[in-house]
Amino acid sequence: MLTALLDGAAHGRANPREAAAVVLDGVWCRLRVRGVAALLLAVALSLVGGSAAAAAAGWLGWQARAAPLPSIDQATVLAAPVLPTGQPDDVVRHTGLIRPTESAIDAIAVPLLGSPEIEASGVYLTYTRPVRNRAAAFTTASNRLHDGGWRTRIDDGRLIAERSGMRITVLHAGRDGVTEDVVVSIYPTPPREAYHLAWLGAAAGILLGWLATAAAIARSRRRPPTVRPFATVLAVAGVITAVPAGLLNITALVIADTDAYAAPPWLGYHFALARPAAALSALLLTGAWALTRNGHRRAQAAVLAPAAGAAHNNS
Repeated sequence: MLTALLDGAAHGRANPREAAAVVLDGVWCRLRVRGVAALLLAVALSLVGGSAAAAAAGWLGWQARAAPLPSIDQATVLAAPVLPTGQPDDVVRHTGLIRPTESAIDAIAVPLLGSPEIEASGVYLTYTRPVRNRAAAFTTASNRLHDGGWRTRIDDGRLIAERSGMRITVLHAGRDGVTEDVVVSIYPTPPREAYHLAWLGAAAGILLGWLATAAAIARSRRRPPTVRPFATVLAVAGVITAVPAGLLNITALVIADTDAYAAPPWLGYHFALARPAAALSALLLTGAWALTRNGHRRAQAAVLAPAAGAAHNNS
């Protein structure tokens, strides 16, 4: 094909329109997917690829731009203006999205299976105190934080303060008519750059997912009829098992830091059962891809064999 294009081109001159047409035709051949079922599979796998790439890009951006996680002592100093008097009833610091557990069984199962309770990495101080007037408590706390250079707002029933890449939230959760839990959270403010990078990763993942699916579908059609169904079953199963984590990642990307809940783009890979399902999906899709590989090589050999034979005869 390249020889024919070179022979047909005018000597010493380039035609931009023809060159663009050749490039566009090549791109279209790479992107083209024939058949309704194949098209649906390509769309689904593109979304899976987009969610995975968004998670990876968002995680990298987060690590590069987020402020360091404070220690318990550092968090206590930062939140001192809003901490109730006395010692907290519960103190938790965790570096992941899943709160650590004291149960030996959960310590083994949660890292493998994930958890339905997801929260931002940080320090959490919980106090049990008599019920107070919430509006008055927030006004007092906000004034104290303002004096320390914090920017404050009230959102979704919480007092939120930010300064120098750190965030403090204060939540009053009623236990009964007499006591309530005052939960003070201190964690790094989610960097906006991480979400921007995640959107770029999603776009790149969708494109790469489509290209990979189109290539796999084209190669699978060269495989024997006995092999094709296995590749299709593995691909469909891989899409189905990837859906939970993918939807959660996309949802987290859309929600982002709305209402200061700091949803990271890789949230889906920590949620209960979505984590093992995503791992299983990766294995299934890898298997489906592997089943199409030999077909591609055999097709190449079939094309190159006559040319090699002709060259041998001419010699």
